Amino acid sequence: MTLYYSGATTVASVAIATLTEIGVTACFVGGMACRLYGNSRLPQVRWRRPLAVVPAYRDCVKDLDILCLGSPWNQEELKRQVVIANPSFYTVPAKTPGATYAVLWYRQYSFSRRCKVDLLFPGDMDIPSVPIANIEYPEQGKPCAPFTLVFLLKLQAWAQHLDSTEERFRIKSATDALDLRTMLPIARTRGLSIRRVEAYLPHSFVASAVSRVRRFVGKWPETLDQWRALGFNV
Repeated sequence: MTLYYSGATTVASVAIATLTEIGVTACFVGGMACRLYGNSRLPQVRWRRPLAVVPAYRDCVKDLDILCLGSPWNQEELKRQVVIANPSFYTVPAKTPGATYAVLWYRQYSFSRRCKVDLLFPGDMDIPSVPIANIEYPEQGKPCAPFTLVFLLKLQAWAQHLDSTEERFRIKSATDALDLRTMLPIARTRGLSIRRVEAYLPHSFVASAVSRVRRFVGKWPETLDQWRALGFNV
C-alpha cells in the first residue's frame, strides 16, 4: 500500500510539473487530494505491471485525478500536449465501446509499470470551477482543490457509486464511505461549515450535498453529530 502511494506521489509531481510547463494550472481532486489533506487511507493508483513480475500489482482500483484550469485546449488536445512535453506519458484508445477519447497513462520505466492519469475539466462529473487563487497546498507543496470542494466531491462520489447500476461502482461506495468517516474530524478541525461555503460553489451543488448528507446519516447514524458540527441540518 505504501509503495502504491510512493509511486503515486512521483507521478503526481511529474504530472503537475508537465502541465505547468505547457501553461496549464492544475490541482488534485479525488483520492490523492484526500490523502494530502490528511486522510489516513493511502490512495491506490491503477497500476499495470507484467503479471509474471509482480502478480499482486495486477488489480488496483484508483486513478490519479487532476483538475485542469484555464486550458487553451480541449481535453484530447491537452493529453496530446502532455505527451509531447513529456514522453513518459502516452495515450491509448479507450476500451469503452463507441468511445472516441484516449486514456492518458504515465510509465515509470524504472519499475516497468504505468499509472492512469485523468485530466478533468470543470463541469466533468459535476465538478465546479475553482478560482486559481483558491488552490491550496496542504502537503509536500502539491496543489489541491480547496478542502471543502474535495470533501463534498467525495460525498458526491459516494452517492453516485451507491446508485450505479454497475456492481464495480457500487463496491466503491464502501471505500468512499470509509474516506468520508475518516475525513469528518479533519473537516471539523479545518473549520468547514456548510453555512459559509466558498462563494464559487453553485447553490445546486451545495443543496445536493445537504441531501446526500441526510442519506449518509441514514446509513451511518453514528456520524450524525459530526455532520451537525459542520452545520448540516440533519
